[in-house]
Amino acid sequence: MLYDIYYIVTPQILQQPVKSTADATLVLAIDPANKNELSSCFQAAEQYINNPFCLLLTLQAALTPEQATALMAFFFFPNYLKPAVIPQIFVTGNNEGIVAAGIESLQQSAAAQAFSTIGVMPASNLENSYEARDTSVIKEAYKTRLLSPVMTTEAVYIRIAREEEIAGVQQLLTTEETLFEQQHAVLFTLKKQNRQLQQQVLQLGFLYQAAQQEISNQVSHNQILRSSSQATALQNYYNNEYEVLPLWYKRMGHIIKVLMGKRSFKSLYSDSSKKYRN
Repeated sequence: MLYDIYYIVTPQILQQPVKSTADATLVLAIDPANKNELSSCFQAAEQYINNPFCLLLTLQAALTPEQATALMAFFFFPNYLKPAVIPQIFVTGNNEGIVAAGIESLQQSAAAQAFSTIGVMPASNLENSYEARDTSVIKEAYKTRLLSPVMTTEAVYIRIAREEEIAGVQQLLTTEETLFEQQHAVLFTLKKQNRQLQQQVLQLGFLYQAAQQEISNQVSHNQILRSSSQATALQNYYNNEYEVLPLWYKRMGHIIKVLMGKRSFKSLYSDSSKKYRN
């Protein structure tokens, strides 16, 4: 698909593995205070979903720490939506205070599980949101988007009431893209390339964050090593006994190493030459 498609569905209606394109995402809508819905969500994630998925939480009451911790388990599913290792989650509710407190509780629980942050998206007023039964509306809106020269990255959200609607909408969107490719091949190619570049940017962002984390870990490791007594003593000896020596004395030491056969003569003049003999 040329755009991200999100199918918003309650997990109770999923009774068999979902068949959709690889880049479609299922959004499981639940009330975290409802244990039955939470259980159905776990069952759906384990048995019926091979595609990327994420959660949509309806917060009608204050989210307890226990509920927030239970939700963290979904983040460890290999197919949970985590672009750049940031778990994505939709949140909605009528009380702004309850929603804000719930988001804060989710952030704290995620931090306790070593997630630096989570991507929270408000679901109350999603743009480009449609009911699956309104196939004519979806078809016209998607056709308009395809024909537009604007390279938008906004996703399309489809609310599903029955399981079979997923396959129906998927077929409708695929048909529109096929027709668009046949009639506007150049624009289709440009949009496809733009889509691929967006995915590469996300991947590079992931690699950048991983490199930053590795550097941070190495810095922490070196600080721990340097803080130990032996490392500190060695560093102090180097600073106080060697670094204070005059430069001519250090160079004389290198010449002595050459005369003793411990260092190659060429290394005195070229940094690219091998310094020490085996």
